[in-house]
Amino acid sequence: LFLKSASLNPGNYVAYENAAICYFNMKQWQKSITYFNKVLATKQSVNGKPEYFKGVALYNLGQKDAGCTNLKAALAKGWKDAETIINANCK
Repeated sequence: LFLKSASLNPGNYVAYENAAICYFNMKQWQKSITYFNKVLATKQSVNGKPEYFKGVALYNLGQKDAGCTNLKAALAKGWKDAETIINANCK
């Protein structure tokens, strides 16, 4: 339903973000990344949330460096949950 909503209003990143989080929660990491990329392409999200979840998804796919890069971007935008993961896994 989130994807249907996004197709009706493609400029609204929130529907894509919600779809991405659904895929993330189902551990469908690559699909979640696809939709987090759509969110990031809009350049409307400023809170670090899509960078955080994309970073965790990448990390779960074994792409540690890319995951850490996204987690650091999330922290720079103020997403505080990223700090714990960065401290534990990104050295």
